[in-house]
Amino acid sequence: LENARNASDKLKAYTIQMKSLSGRTMHDDSISLALSVLPKLGEQVFSNNRKNAMEYEIKSVRRTLDPLQDSDVLSLKMMVDSRRSGAMSILNLLLSSCFIAQGGLVHLIASRMVA
Repeated sequence: LENARNASDKLKAYTIQMKSLSGRTMHDDSISLALSVLPKLGEQVFSNNRKNAMEYEIKSVRRTLDPLQDSDVLSLKMMVDSRRSGAMSILNLLLSSCFIAQGGLVHLIASRMVA
């Protein structure tokens, strides 16, 4: 991370670190790292109260998806914001570690990826 020249370099370093931790079955450490990186990318995943966070995420996903038809979803524009794209990469890695180590977070992370 000290050698990172820009945000993209830092994101690559965090991604490699998360993959390394997960590969060594250190999923809780990978989750902690992801949760510390996501706010730097503008993503707040959940509050201390996971039940309230899940309810909020479900409502948010419903508000987003309810008015859309399948054709609307298929015609969505490609994500071009590098911060959002980076956050999605971290969320994607986070999802697999959560599935293995903290199953209760899977729904929360998946819904965050949609909202």
